[in-house]
Amino acid sequence: MASYAENYSNNSAVTTLGGGAKDEEPDILVNHVATVDLKVPTCQESKDHYDHRSGKKVYHYCTSLIGELKPAPSRSLKGVDHAFEVGFGLKAAETDLLEYCAAYFECHPNAKSVIALAAAGPFWKWALINPKHVPEWNWILNEPADPKGYRVTSWSKRFSEEYFILGTERSDKELTKINEQHIYRMLIDGHTPDVPISLR
Repeated sequence: MASYAENYSNNSAVTTLGGGAKDEEPDILVNHVATVDLKVPTCQESKDHYDHRSGKKVYHYCTSLIGELKPAPSRSLKGVDHAFEVGFGLKAAETDLLEYCAAYFECHPNAKSVIALAAAGPFWKWALINPKHVPEWNWILNEPADPKGYRVTSWSKRFSEEYFILGTERSDKELTKINEQHIYRMLIDGHTPDVPISLR
């Protein structure tokens, strides 16, 4: 039987970022998760662990969407100023997504694609990204390994030309399209492995 120490982990060294600091993590991840039921434990320590996991053991997960959210422009802005701020926020989100997608494909070298969603408040764009769209990354300098050979402008061109606005019919149709043509298909493409023998 596993001991308490083997079932639990503690993290007491957490850094709190300043308000303006980049957090280095995407704001949204949509994951495909496959689980099996855990055996109901008999001791209290294991029961707590069981309850914390809702009685499930994850044996497979993969990401279908990575999203980065930036603040909406001020409601006091109008016309060209408002349009500029929307564009600025979307470009900032797209730039962060370049690094996140590079990290995703490095950690998951067998992944075929992922959806990147950039948003500034209710304004959003998306792109279907595959590994060839993402440059090799220099993790020390935190930039493409060959910054002269890879232009960030080519990355932004991967995203939909026009943005969508949440809550509109056009946005709803686009989200439905993303789900039906990409996310759902990722779930049924046969990539989910069989339950490991050790968990049966």
